[in-house]
Amino acid sequence: MSCTVCRLPFIPSPRSTSERLYPPSIKQQSKYFQSGLAIGYQILGVVAPVDYLDDNLFTLRAFPQMIQWESDGGTFVICHAVCGALLRRTLNAEDDSARSLANLVELERIFGRTQEGRKAGRFPHINYEEVRCGRLLRVDVERLWSRSKTGAAGENDFDWMKLNTSDLAPLWTRPDTFPKFHTAVGPERLKGLKDLPVTNDLITNLPTDVLELLISYMMTPTYVCFTSTCRILRRQALTEWQKVARARVLELGWAVPLPSEYALAKKYNIVMASAEESPLDADWMLYLSHVHRTKSMNVREWIWGICQVIKRTRDELKPTSAMADVEVGGKRMKSAARKELEKQIQQTRSMFAQMAKSRK
Repeated sequence: MSCTVCRLPFIPSPRSTSERLYPPSIKQQSKYFQSGLAIGYQILGVVAPVDYLDDNLFTLRAFPQMIQWESDGGTFVICHAVCGALLRRTLNAEDDSARSLANLVELERIFGRTQEGRKAGRFPHINYEEVRCGRLLRVDVERLWSRSKTGAAGENDFDWMKLNTSDLAPLWTRPDTFPKFHTAVGPERLKGLKDLPVTNDLITNLPTDVLELLISYMMTPTYVCFTSTCRILRRQALTEWQKVARARVLELGWAVPLPSEYALAKKYNIVMASAEESPLDADWMLYLSHVHRTKSMNVREWIWGICQVIKRTRDELKPTSAMADVEVGGKRMKSAARKELEKQIQQTRSMFAQMAKSRK
């Protein structure tokens, strides 16, 4: 059973009655990989949290609906929690409106159903392997999967030993562990940066607006190195240019917690970066340098990259699919297929709402 986004496996949850064995080295991360997000108009709620039970079965957490993952020539779209959340953000589908949910469900109508067999759970047309992870320029998770000897649906085997001994080992790091965020620049970081001597070099004597124009053309690694070349530039980076670091962090898309992640951290008084609530003069520069160094953030960036490939491929294929808008009387309108999909979603959501109300 594999995630449709990252292609890594699910681990049977404590609700399973036939739990599989996995290496002790995986244990610390196991809880994250036991659950996920199911997507489909056949699912109660259309998008719903699920737990993996093994034997080709998932179950919804909120309602007693069982999902037979692989059947009838394909699988359901089920992702790990962060993979699903990042996919929703990428596709502008974070709310529960019919339009938003249709943006998710239509992927199968555009790409075709997720595959079966050894590549079960994988979207057609998506080149997963082209997305780098940290220093890995190519990430081929498929080589770790094989069809089980029984050939039973949903019973593919994942080679844990090969994962642990290969260059892909860092992938088994949960992608929701963020670097520590400092709401102010610590005094130790500013030590030695006061009362700096006057210099005569060309760069540090440029007007500030010219310097800011110059750094706007720099890639982030270059910018970090540039501001480390002398104390004058370092002081500027830690004071006036925190706004630059902040903008670079936010434009990454994946480097700060999603609203749900931030709310959970806030509940437990854990300080995290937020575009809306974090101070503008916080130590964004330190955070910017750390998000590119940790394994967790490398994996998160990799997942975000796969989501971007999914979106880009959708944008390429949608114009020739039944989901594309049609022109009627000189106006662009939803196609009949898209309207029908939204209708199906509204019906499923209505049924979900009624069931939820009856359980209260």
